[in-house]
Amino acid sequence: MKNWKDNKRTHDGVWGKIYDHAQTQTATGKNIFEAWTNTNLYEMQTSALGRDMRNIPYILRGQLHFAPAEEYLQVKLRVLTEAVMNHLSSDTDLIVDLGSGWGRNSIYLSHLFGDIYDFLACELSDSGRQCTDHFTDTYGLPITTLPFNYYDNSTLLEKLQEKDYQKVVFFSSYSIEQITTIGSTFFTSLLELPIPQMDFIHLEPVSWQLLDTPKNTSDHYNEDLVSVIREVEESGLAKVHRMEPNYYGHRQEFAASLITWSKNSA
Repeated sequence: MKNWKDNKRTHDGVWGKIYDHAQTQTATGKNIFEAWTNTNLYEMQTSALGRDMRNIPYILRGQLHFAPAEEYLQVKLRVLTEAVMNHLSSDTDLIVDLGSGWGRNSIYLSHLFGDIYDFLACELSDSGRQCTDHFTDTYGLPITTLPFNYYDNSTLLEKLQEKDYQKVVFFSSYSIEQITTIGSTFFTSLLELPIPQMDFIHLEPVSWQLLDTPKNTSDHYNEDLVSVIREVEESGLAKVHRMEPNYYGHRQEFAASLITWSKNSA
């Protein structure tokens, strides 16, 4: 089983290359969307998707589709944006990106929403945060980065107590997948904070957990997200709104479920 130090080493290497590429994009004066798009395409080319750039297979709401890389990227954006926007309102104080990687999602959403919402990009790897900071500083985005570890979320708990937040929206996208067992303490420690409204959105490849079928992801991938959220709901701390398997993703075995839930303030 991988531990958090293994994950940090791996991601510092991967996001370090992405950060280097991102700097070449911003150095040539590209606007934010051009620089961000080219950085995404570079990430795809250097991953398993690189084999299929002209015809990427993906799942959307249980159906198999094929699209070239740029169209596939737009589908990814639409799925994430719709999922997050369904939980935003005029009283939202903060949007928290759990396991933000090189900043892909926080950069896009913060640019899309302008200065309406503040973002907190929580990431284990130094190079991932550096890449996010680079985009933030270059284009004036409302993003703060935070050193973050799913196994010790004390930095996040401390950050959320710095202000009198009334509503915070958390999201994860292909992040908790790499935490073999997340356990309930991560979530209950957040729910115990004096923040009246908390919404959670997860796009994670845990469909096998919802469908009660044999695990079809890598050995170190998450095994308990669904059971943990159900446990938190049964304790009375949360209310689950949606658990939809095979919602979106590359290849059937890595298609993410869409899970949404909120703090039970009743």
